[in-house]
Amino acid sequence: MKKVYLASPFFNPEQINVVESLEDVIAKSRCEVYSPMRHGVLKTMNPKERAIASKKIFEENIEMLNWADIIVANTDDFDPGTMFEIGYAFGKNKIIVTFSAKGYGANVMISEASNGHYNIYTDLETALFMSEFNGIQKTTE
Repeated sequence: MKKVYLASPFFNPEQINVVESLEDVIAKSRCEVYSPMRHGVLKTMNPKERAIASKKIFEENIEMLNWADIIVANTDDFDPGTMFEIGYAFGKNKIIVTFSAKGYGANVMISEASNGHYNIYTDLETALFMSEFNGIQKTTE
């Protein structure tokens, strides 16, 4: 089973809806998913709690980026955390797939780092299920 790390902002209802939709797509494509929205709780913490928990959450996210075979990154709203996760994944030679529910493309740095970009949930689901990105069959170990 492929392991997917879902990188995405989740700071407002629209972003949360996209994350939930992407979680569904990943589950339908028979992949195991790690979603920081489900595991990290920074958004519900007060400043003091954030200061205490942020290092632990950062370290867990790095561990899970290392665990994953594929990173699915929602690039809508240009979230700096998501951009960091894309760069980290690129440095680790991970398969990176970007997604925009708003129909945006990807800039040159993100498109060159990624193995595919999608704007339609069903297209992403098919690509994940088939492990095909940019027409090239990818395999992970």
